[in-house]
Amino acid sequence: MLPGGGNTKADNITLEADEMFAPDNITYEATGNVVIMKDNATLTADKVVYDRATGVFDASGNVRLREGNNFFDCSRLLYNFAEEKGTFIDVKGFVEPYHYLEAEKFERTGEVNFLIEKGRFTTCPGEAPDWSFTASRATMDIGHYIKSTNTTGWIKSVPVLYTPYLVYPIKKDRESGFLIPKLGSNSTRGSMLGLKYFRDINVDKDATIGTNIYTSGNVHYLGEFRYAKGMNENLYMYGEFMNDSKSESDKETRYLFYQDSNFKIGDNTEVYIEADYVSDYRYLRDIADTEMVDNYDNPDNKFYADLRLIHRTDYADFGIRFKNDMQFTDVDNGYKKTEVNRLPNIFVRKNLRQGFLGFNYTADFDHVLYREKTVYPAINGADSTVEDEYERMHLTGEIYTPINLKIATFKPYAQILATRWDNIDEAPNVHRSHGSTVAQINADESSIDRLTYKVGYEIALNEIYRKYEKFSHSIYNTFRYEQIPELDHSAIPERIEGDYIEGTKSYTYFLKNYFDAEKWNLDASLEQTYDAMLSESRLRPIIAKINYNYDQKTGMYLRHDYDHSDANTSLLNQRFYIKKGPVTFSEEYLYEDLDYTEETENTSLEFSIALEFKKFEFAFETKTSGKNQSISLDNLRTISNSFYGTYKSGCWHMGLSLTQKEYNPIDDKGDYSGREQIIYFVIGLQGLGTFKSPLSSTRSSDRVDNFY
Repeated sequence: MLPGGGNTKADNITLEADEMFAPDNITYEATGNVVIMKDNATLTADKVVYDRATGVFDASGNVRLREGNNFFDCSRLLYNFAEEKGTFIDVKGFVEPYHYLEAEKFERTGEVNFLIEKGRFTTCPGEAPDWSFTASRATMDIGHYIKSTNTTGWIKSVPVLYTPYLVYPIKKDRESGFLIPKLGSNSTRGSMLGLKYFRDINVDKDATIGTNIYTSGNVHYLGEFRYAKGMNENLYMYGEFMNDSKSESDKETRYLFYQDSNFKIGDNTEVYIEADYVSDYRYLRDIADTEMVDNYDNPDNKFYADLRLIHRTDYADFGIRFKNDMQFTDVDNGYKKTEVNRLPNIFVRKNLRQGFLGFNYTADFDHVLYREKTVYPAINGADSTVEDEYERMHLTGEIYTPINLKIATFKPYAQILATRWDNIDEAPNVHRSHGSTVAQINADESSIDRLTYKVGYEIALNEIYRKYEKFSHSIYNTFRYEQIPELDHSAIPERIEGDYIEGTKSYTYFLKNYFDAEKWNLDASLEQTYDAMLSESRLRPIIAKINYNYDQKTGMYLRHDYDHSDANTSLLNQRFYIKKGPVTFSEEYLYEDLDYTEETENTSLEFSIALEFKKFEFAFETKTSGKNQSISLDNLRTISNSFYGTYKSGCWHMGLSLTQKEYNPIDDKGDYSGREQIIYFVIGLQGLGTFKSPLSSTRSSDRVDNFY
């Protein structure tokens, strides 16, 4: 020891202070800017008394124990560095990544283990945190959880929640545990409590299971499993199930199954499993809870189940596939379910390159089962079913070669296609068509044969590039020619890709200009096709596109298809957004003339306005839809209105969203609709996650034309 000031090292502990002395060579006393270091731990205090016999440091006055980025401030600390045990009095601390704690007393019992008496924990800094939990007693395992009893949740100084037991995550990495519960209400099934449990199985596997429990007695079961086996191998499964006594569909046993998986079962053999399948036509509208599935979107009620086994070799990829495509569509007083089953599809295909020559080929055999069922739930005996079962063989072969012409790339190609349908009812109705010896359709009592071809070329001129002082400009010119003979497909089933092949003799010119500057870019293109096979209106609609972006504050997209024969617009899609200060406005208009009928809605207009401030965000969104014979804003009815409001803090956010949208009851003929109002509550607590829950959902079957 160095009386009057100095430092000492003992037992791998370094002690520094302004003054140090040892009255009995067992007790050491240090005062003034005391610093004690051992491994990654540093203790600072105004005064420390060290008992060498017990190994306990008694620190007082501005005490702080720091371990890495974690620290604990207290009025007094009795601590044993060797055993990593101690008692903290009047504690305030921080545990990474963002957890703040305080308590009357901490008792450290191990490297990461603590007992807490009369404690508070939160992810919000400050003396009066925006939200916090207090508990009479708790255990804390750093990197894992705080488990507390007699716990109260607070917003500022207002108590809002009590629970006899709480598990609170205090970790950087994911770990098993319960997720934030959901609370909600539904006018059909009553109030709802949603519970989910996340299981961290391994570094590459996890699972989530949950239930939505309704006061009506219905229980909605949820489950998700993820396995990242390798860079190009993944297994993902998600499912929902409910025995729904309040079903508005014609089925009470209701489910959704979603899968997107691929994995290897050998060096050259792969399995693909993909599915998006539901029990009934109303499932997505009524009860789907697909928030766990990233970017799930299915506006057309189209579903599929697809299983493929592929073995790859140098010259051929062999595969077998089982696939079901299904779509639900609304009809008056019911719905139609259309299915195309390929049970199985056996195929061989490959894209081969040898020097400058390329060759593609495919061979597909399908056993096809087609079923179309129309269901009228409220009308006994009115259901109808149409079925068709047949075999299909489809062969293609293509040869191509890209040729460098110095100023352009020339790519000619030729493809031959042969298809045979066996055991097909439509065969006697086929009109034989002979375009040439390599383009014809023939039929007998139960089979159809088709032979056809595609020939063409593409000339892509080299990029024309020029760099100016403030921007660069690139020009791309492409010419395409394609010829397919015209054959009569009127009685051939159009159920699988490649069944219908449209005849053409087309010449296409494509021009693209691209401008790029520091803060903006502009992409403008024109495409014009001339089809010499058409008897009239040989000029197909000219397609003009513009995409402009400025400094992530302004953006515009425009596509305009102009039909020369009608001197009219066949398609117009226009999107625009602008951000100025706290205000963002966006708008999208779509008009499509191609499939206009009295029943088809071909015009839509959507717009939104959002306000973003330091503490608050607000947004309003409206969607409209209708029928028009030309570009117009007439005849549009509002199909949904939504309002969002959010309060933001550094450690939490909370908001409400109100949505009013169309609702089509099962017995409605479709000319009118009812209304559905949904109020969602959204809350996010840093470290605990974010959830969105329907507070209430009410429906009215009143017939309305419009609403605002």
